[in-house]
Amino acid sequence: MYRSGVTRRLNSSAVVMPASTRTKHTLPDLPYDYNALEPVISAEIMQIHHSKHHATYVTNLNVAEEKLAEAKAKNDVGAIVALGPALKFNGGGHINHSIFWQNLSPKGGGEPTGTNYLLNFCVNNIRSPESDLKSIFNVIYIQASWQN
Repeated sequence: MYRSGVTRRLNSSAVVMPASTRTKHTLPDLPYDYNALEPVISAEIMQIHHSKHHATYVTNLNVAEEKLAEAKAKNDVGAIVALGPALKFNGGGHINHSIFWQNLSPKGGGEPTGTNYLLNFCVNNIRSPESDLKSIFNVIYIQASWQN
C-alpha cells in the first residue's frame, strides 16, 4: 500500500514518513483447518484454493505494486496506466478471497434468510426447470430489490 508523505506528531516532535512506503500484501491464515469444511468442501480443494489460487493473487498484486512504484519513480505515465488492470484484477481477487474465507464456517450459519432463503427454497422445489426458472428468478429479483 502507498502512503503519501505523512507528518505525525510524536512526543511534540514531527516525524516525516518517506513519500512512499510500501507494505507487501500477505496471504491471510485461514480461521480454520483445511479439512474443517468436509464433507462439503474437501481439504484438498481448500488447500489448493487458498495456498495456490489466492496466493497467486497476492504474489501478482505485490509484483504489480513494485512495478507501479518503479513507474512512479520514473514518472512513466504510460506504465502507470498500463498497470491499472493488473492492480484491479489481483487486488480485487485478494480482497474477495480474504472476505470469502471469513464467510465460510465449519459450524455453519443456520438457515438462510432473505434472498438467500428464496433462492434455496426455489432450488430445492423446482419441478420443471424449463417453465419455472424464469418465474423463480423474477421472484428473487423482486425480493432483492425490496431489501435494497
